Amino acid sequence: PAIRQSIILCFLCYSCKCQKKKILIAGSLAKPANLYIWDEPLNFVDIISRIQLERLLGENAPTMLLAEHDRYFCQNAGIERLYIKR
Repeated sequence: PAIRQSIILCFLCYSCKCQKKKILIAGSLAKPANLYIWDEPLNFVDIISRIQLERLLGENAPTMLLAEHDRYFCQNAGIERLYIKR
């Protein structure tokens, strides 16, 4: 029972982080801006929301400074990439 409770609590924590992240993304996009700056927006976001975000960014093409490690997302969202190496 203790392990089961911790699994449920872990899922709820993940779910809360997912919802919080989606609210922050939606709030950011709800305000028109010349430049959006996002740092790893896909952390804790579920797959359906990722797909929706890819489509939204692909259709609207806002100007963004985006730090994201998911190359698949960047390619599908039509994001032009600039790589910075040390």
